[in-house]
Amino acid sequence: MNVILAQLRKDVLTQRFLLLAWALCSAFNFIIPFFHINPVGSASLVGQAVLGIGLLGGIYAAAGVQFLLLAILAARIIQEDPLVGTEVFWRTRPVSRARLLAEKLLLIATLYIVTIFTCGPLSLQSHDYAFPFFSLIFILSFVAFASVTVGFVELILTFLGVGIVAEFFSILMYFLRNFRLSKIVHETQLQNGTVHSYNYNLSSDAASVPSAGVDWVSLVLIACLVAIIVHQYLTTRTKRSLLFLFLALLLTSLLKQFLPVN
Repeated sequence: MNVILAQLRKDVLTQRFLLLAWALCSAFNFIIPFFHINPVGSASLVGQAVLGIGLLGGIYAAAGVQFLLLAILAARIIQEDPLVGTEVFWRTRPVSRARLLAEKLLLIATLYIVTIFTCGPLSLQSHDYAFPFFSLIFILSFVAFASVTVGFVELILTFLGVGIVAEFFSILMYFLRNFRLSKIVHETQLQNGTVHSYNYNLSSDAASVPSAGVDWVSLVLIACLVAIIVHQYLTTRTKRSLLFLFLALLLTSLLKQFLPVN
């Protein structure tokens, strides 16, 4: 436990400036809903509208900055003790991979929980439960890609590259499935002598597919990302982890296409 606390203190000190900026945004987003700013009574309706739009834009901008800082902090915390490359100084210290993982996830989880409760109109206080759920997927994706890369630029390039390739294969599978089903329908019409112009629509076929819902697909992705992060920390098999990331993104993308949305 002392080792984890020492590692936690090191990460906090290393990221203190980003943490300070994130804390200021969190405090602002948490406090601002308690203030009721009313325009001057003599102000015109146009002035009141402009003031209201400006305040709303500022609140959403602050929430966006807070979430962006959370994503950057998550990546920096992971890459502070890299699992790949030559700068793996933590291996010379008495810190096991399991303890290092526990410390990193503890710190990131704390920042995430505070964020979803204070992130302005996107927080749990606004009863918008979709944002915390899907933001968790984004943060876990950032953490997973940070664990297999060195540096923020490499993280972004790898994140975009793997995501684009997975989406390309998903779209390719979509069109192949569309073509195959259209061909089956055409051959059936030939056999029955009822050939006519047919415009196949995947949505009509989707009704016959058992519904699993996007929420279940998202839970599958979350489970895959957690498993990949644990795998990378315990084995440091970077190439295998990258392959698993690609397969996880491809799998969930295919499931979202082939399973109807509830």
